[in-house]
Amino acid sequence: PLDIRMQSFDMSHFGSRLLAMAKPIYSAITKHSPGEPVIVFVPSRKQAQLSAIDLLSYANASGNPQMFVPLTRRDLINSQVSGIKDTSLLQACAQGVGFLHPGLCAGDKGIVERLFSSEGSLQVLVVPHSMCWTIQAMAHMVIVMDTVYYEGREHRYVDYPICDILQMVGRSARQILDQSAKCLILCHSSKREYLRRMLHDPLAIESH
Repeated sequence: PLDIRMQSFDMSHFGSRLLAMAKPIYSAITKHSPGEPVIVFVPSRKQAQLSAIDLLSYANASGNPQMFVPLTRRDLINSQVSGIKDTSLLQACAQGVGFLHPGLCAGDKGIVERLFSSEGSLQVLVVPHSMCWTIQAMAHMVIVMDTVYYEGREHRYVDYPICDILQMVGRSARQILDQSAKCLILCHSSKREYLRRMLHDPLAIESH
């Protein structure tokens, strides 16, 4: 079974809302998926790196900076990430949090995907929403950080298509490994009821 939960925020300002979502994301990971892989979908390429840094900051503040590195991988992680060229990505992966975005070189992307999916050395993977159809990774828990993004060409904020949200939700639950999975969607308060209906209520199909 898939447990889908939603948490809403009243802030209308996009940047302030993302800041307010940072701590709940960390809390959700530590409470609902300790030691299990998590994918966090964020609104932009820039936010992917910022959210990874936020998670590491909270881990450092807790006194356990390696909390996102599985115990069985802590002696290996430094050698496993040594081939990463992006300095910020290397530092984040060394503490168990990887991030992806289209600006990374193919080599770095391949290492991060392997460490998260195949080797289990990274507990958390932070990814822009635009990559939800291209990544192959699956996780025990998926977190969707807001459901809108800034469309630069039109200079406005745009809702994620519902098919994209369903694709993100579908990244949770690993076959064979998970008997249950979790998904947390963080959104503006005005979007909560619409998302609840789209995700939980059956859709009416009309024939003509």
